[in-house]
Amino acid sequence: MRALSVSVALIAILSVASSCRRSGCELPGEAERALNPRHAADREHLSQDLAIARRVADAYGEEAAQAPVESNSPAALRAAPGRGPKATQYCESILLNRIAATHHVTLDDLHAIVTLNSER
Repeated sequence: MRALSVSVALIAILSVASSCRRSGCELPGEAERALNPRHAADREHLSQDLAIARRVADAYGEEAAQAPVESNSPAALRAAPGRGPKATQYCESILLNRIAATHHVTLDDLHAIVTLNSER
């Protein structure tokens, strides 16, 4: 009986861990703190957050692209090649909104930083 309880507990832990891995569109925890994108130090902090968000979103999209297609329907098979890029965009959108909310900046502020960084 004890072995059965341990097995059930292990299965529950593994299924939670597996679902957490699949839902990997999350940033590391960070305390809410207002930043001013006009200040160089705050702009650098936001740039670092944006770089982390990009890596997380890319990994999320890669995982979605490699996941097996769970249906043989024509619609599922047609949609499968686009899953990765769509998942990346979806995740990046979520993460940008979280960064904006955490640091009390606008999405326009974040997009301006992305543009500034790409021009360097």
